[in-house]
Amino acid sequence: MHSKSGTASPIIPDKLELMKLAYNCIYACTQFGQTGTITAILECLPEKSRGFLKEDVKTVQDKLDRLDRHFQAVKTLEKYDIFLAIVDLQNLSEDSESETKIKKFVLQMCKMPLKK
Repeated sequence: MHSKSGTASPIIPDKLELMKLAYNCIYACTQFGQTGTITAILECLPEKSRGFLKEDVKTVQDKLDRLDRHFQAVKTLEKYDIFLAIVDLQNLSEDSESETKIKKFVLQMCKMPLKK
């Protein structure tokens, strides 16, 4: 609450540090079902900067864009009763065997409507 964008005296005044902390905290979530917490953290982030950016800001924003895609995937999977922690998706994207694991998840999603 005290680090939301526009707060008069935020706890973390440096926007870059706030973005790094949010990124690290979200990927530290090792349990599924943390969408409410992740949403609350993301709401504290400043608007995405446009135009010419310092390399460190661009790097963190790119990481946050990938995190957002992982978060959207987690929410979509939960709709099909497939529960993953967001860190699991990050690990899948870095894992050399991820293609096989992703195919398994997609097959699970396809089979779910048939069971109900």
